Amino acid sequence: MTEFFDNRDSSGRSSTALLDSKLPAQGSNRARTWVSAAMGVVIFVAGTICGATAFRTPPTTKTLASWSDLLERVAKRMRRDLDLTEAQQQSIEQVVRAHQPKLDHIRDRTVAEMRTELQQVIEDMSAVLTPEQAARFRSAAEERLDFHFPAEAGKARAAPTPK
Repeated sequence: MTEFFDNRDSSGRSSTALLDSKLPAQGSNRARTWVSAAMGVVIFVAGTICGATAFRTPPTTKTLASWSDLLERVAKRMRRDLDLTEAQQQSIEQVVRAHQPKLDHIRDRTVAEMRTELQQVIEDMSAVLTPEQAARFRSAAEERLDFHFPAEAGKARAAPTPK
């Protein structure tokens, strides 16, 4: 910014002075430096947390091979959570063993019925697709069907391979 000053000397003559008033260069501002550094750290930490969350592996759980596995897990959890006595633990185990055959029968019947119906669903859906699409769909669907509803009830299953 430029300013003009009107100076008059003793004889009354006027002389104009031109002053160039530039602002002095601002020195380093420590507060601004610390704020910038803190923001950098916050952004880094937020990125690390987002990245870790995005790439974390899901917890692995043991696949149940049969209903007895499920009932044994329930019995163990009851022992731990309810602080069962020895007599209560034995009674719970007897209840599990008494109901096991009926539960296995219901499961086997249900799995067989579900498998039959789902096979029909796969066939009906495949009829809508092109031959190439139908082949790809059947392959993936039957793999999942075998995993969730095995042809032989009680058969241990391996997880389907991702494509």
